[in-house]
Amino acid sequence: TNAGTVWSTNTPTEIRISSANLKVYPRAKDKATNYQTDFANGGFTFTIDDVAPSVVFLSTGPQDGAYYNEATLPAIAGTATDGSGLSGVKEVRIVLRSQGYGTWDGSRGGDDNDWDGSNAAYWILATGLTSWTTSFPPLNQPGANNRKYTLWVSAEDNATNVSTRPSAGNITGDTNPNGAAALQFYYDNSNPVSYVQTPLSGAYMGRPLLTISGTAASDGGGTPSPSPLNNLTARITRSDGSFYSFSGNNWAGLNSFTNTGRQGSVSAWYWVMASDDKFENGYQYRFNAQGTDAATNVETGFTTSTFIVDFTSPAAQVTAPSDNGFVNAGGILSGTADDSIENLCGGCAGSSRTFEAGIASSGVAVAIFRRSNMQWWGGWASPTFGSAGAVYSSGVYTGNSGVGQSSGTWVYQMPPGSLTNDTSYQIHVRVTDRAGNLAYSVTNFFTVDVTSPVSAATFPTGSPQSVNTITGTASDTAPGELMITGGVQIRIVRADTNEVFNGAAFVATGGDPANSIWL
Repeated sequence: TNAGTVWSTNTPTEIRISSANLKVYPRAKDKATNYQTDFANGGFTFTIDDVAPSVVFLSTGPQDGAYYNEATLPAIAGTATDGSGLSGVKEVRIVLRSQGYGTWDGSRGGDDNDWDGSNAAYWILATGLTSWTTSFPPLNQPGANNRKYTLWVSAEDNATNVSTRPSAGNITGDTNPNGAAALQFYYDNSNPVSYVQTPLSGAYMGRPLLTISGTAASDGGGTPSPSPLNNLTARITRSDGSFYSFSGNNWAGLNSFTNTGRQGSVSAWYWVMASDDKFENGYQYRFNAQGTDAATNVETGFTTSTFIVDFTSPAAQVTAPSDNGFVNAGGILSGTADDSIENLCGGCAGSSRTFEAGIASSGVAVAIFRRSNMQWWGGWASPTFGSAGAVYSSGVYTGNSGVGQSSGTWVYQMPPGSLTNDTSYQIHVRVTDRAGNLAYSVTNFFTVDVTSPVSAATFPTGSPQSVNTITGTASDTAPGELMITGGVQIRIVRADTNEVFNGAAFVATGGDPANSIWL
């Protein structure tokens, strides 16, 4: 018939030459043995393309072994080629696997559902052909942070040739089809943390400080691959607003962080001061440490160690009993204590040198010596005078209102009956501030007197016409002594009304002698 006929023929093996550019001319023959003579529109050209395209990652994308955070993570990018005259690149696809988290399935919900927990290969279509790219899925969820990621890429050409793709074993082992390690990088969006160990924040330093030390760590939160630390810097501020210069060994530094002079590793660091006189008495200091990791995360809530340097010894006094005074059987000893730099360090006082360690509630201790048997009080644990050496027992120190623990009063209460009548003692006081500075007070001597004195009125008697002076006698059994001033008091009672004279007039007291008025 004259109708068009579809024809085909097997391709000779010999013409299947890789990348060969061939042109085929068909010639038709009819039953009358007429042959086609016009070939102008009959031929067609084709190329044998049995070569897979090649595809690579670009240096603008993630690099092997590199660390990134959210701000620095680049898009996945690369190039693909199929050779001159071949069919050309049809598409590029990538596989992204997170260590211990799974394979990205192509979704972008920003949660765990974006990741298949298995090692299945999800080939995600990239944008572009010879120059291709694709952005990462959101990595804000905790499970995606501090992990190692592996990338594979494959291209397909228009002749359906596909570059070699990794097997399941390659995916599991993070290798390419040729057995070499696949491209791997790390994602860490957590700031590192640092710790100051010496001196601890809140410390009081009573001796020269030469070394400041601490540790630092990437805030990995237990996930597999936190980025390592690569720098630790510091800053020291003094309470007068000055900053320490690590390079100049003075207080003319800038308000900035530096690693100048740092020793040890980044994770176990320390600074040794050039001299021990830079942390001066009476100042408060703030040491800040700041870590940076390989993903360029910088510690923002940096560690602060605040400490006070106090080289001044405190002082304490005994106010009761007074020196060479007397006490009764109550056994209550008391006095004052002071650690304020304004009072104790004449050359230190100034507008900014007002910091001291202060005294803890147990910072004052007493030792009591009985002279009759030359023995020391053993304290509440051994409440007798039987110790050959001084035993210091803590009293209770209370700071005065407005000055905190820098100055105040102390009290030591002995058990009832501990002190013997007509016996001489001496009391020693030791005071220690919270920086460990220690001082002893001047010793007070005192005598115990539990015998009440006696007194008698000798004039007036009878019915004198007038009375200008009232006189009498008073005495105390030795070794007790009467007070020179105020040692005798009197009470004047009107017998007919039982009223008591208050110094100006007679007033009623209800008849209770305890409510009487003594002048």
